[in-house]
Amino acid sequence: FGNPKGDKIKTPIGVKITKEGASFIVSYMKKVSAKVSVQFFFDDTIDESLTEESYEEYGSVFTGAFEWALDHNEKHYVLDRIENNGLTVSTDPDENIVEVYYAEDSDEDEIPDKYQVPVTFGAVNGTFANGTTQTEIVVPVATRNDDGTWTEKGYVLQSKDIPVSYPAEGYFAEASWRFGNPKGDKIKTPIGVKITREGASFIVSYTNKISYNVTVEYYFDNVRDDNRTETSTAEFESIYTVSPDETVTINGRTYNLESIVNNDLRVSSDESLNVIKVYYVAQAETPDPDPDDEDDDETTGGGTTTTPTTPADTGVLGERVEVPADTGVLGERVPETEDAGVLGERRGAGTGDETPIFGWVVLAGCAAAALAFVGFRKRKEK
Repeated sequence: FGNPKGDKIKTPIGVKITKEGASFIVSYMKKVSAKVSVQFFFDDTIDESLTEESYEEYGSVFTGAFEWALDHNEKHYVLDRIENNGLTVSTDPDENIVEVYYAEDSDEDEIPDKYQVPVTFGAVNGTFANGTTQTEIVVPVATRNDDGTWTEKGYVLQSKDIPVSYPAEGYFAEASWRFGNPKGDKIKTPIGVKITREGASFIVSYTNKISYNVTVEYYFDNVRDDNRTETSTAEFESIYTVSPDETVTINGRTYNLESIVNNDLRVSSDESLNVIKVYYVAQAETPDPDPDDEDDDETTGGGTTTTPTTPADTGVLGERVEVPADTGVLGERVPETEDAGVLGERRGAGTGDETPIFGWVVLAGCAAAALAFVGFRKRKEK
């Protein structure tokens, strides 16, 4: 009855109603039970053999508790996400399904592999600390929740994530960065870039080359002329070429180009290797066709020297000349006359060793003058 006492009755049928009226309450004391299913997925593939079913009261809240990690088909998995957990039980069984997803964890670090994203770094004209032109790091792009599931939020690169790189030989340390995607968009630095599950790649480039000294040396008859040595600079690994004159004139003498050693060199960081040697040889001189012509001049080094002549009747050491019959020359016999003697030979009175001393002194002086003149001429000819 609906009165304050609320007496129970089997049914209102047969109850007599008076002028006071009456009220009745019908109540349902037991709830209907509905099927609830729990399905398990491994890398998004359902394993129906593991599906669990139970019957829960209509209107109740169903919340399952699941392992954070497990082995399945000889692989290690960690809990990834749960869909529809904590559902309110409905009379529709299709709405009473909880889906539990596990993801492979091959290295068993309790982080799903799919949330560990590789980030690659490449170097152009440089290397990384490991000595290679490419290196890689792995970053997590999701964070774990209190229930063991993961939320994908991405990962922001920090300075500790950027590998140290070094320029190759011959390049300055200044580097530039760009993305490794087809567009290759330039960036100031990878620090602060957000990495998603798609991953990312970056390239560091060293483009500014160092210049090194290149020396060109000139040799004349295999003797280096330090006053002509030339030094200039050129970029590392560039090709350095010289084109010297075929002939040069130095102090009135002509030299012809003979050879060039190390021309077209590739500039090295070792400046001792950056040396080009240019060799010249002296041009052969044309002999004088009439060396005895007293009017001929000899030119040397741009100056003119007159060659002296010798009188026909003057004796020169080692040279035959016409000697008058009455003239004695050292070491030479001449026709004898009554008043002439040869040095060291006695004749009659008033000749030979008795010749006046003055005459012999004059003769000795002439011989000395002739020898001195010969030496002077030889020096001039040289």
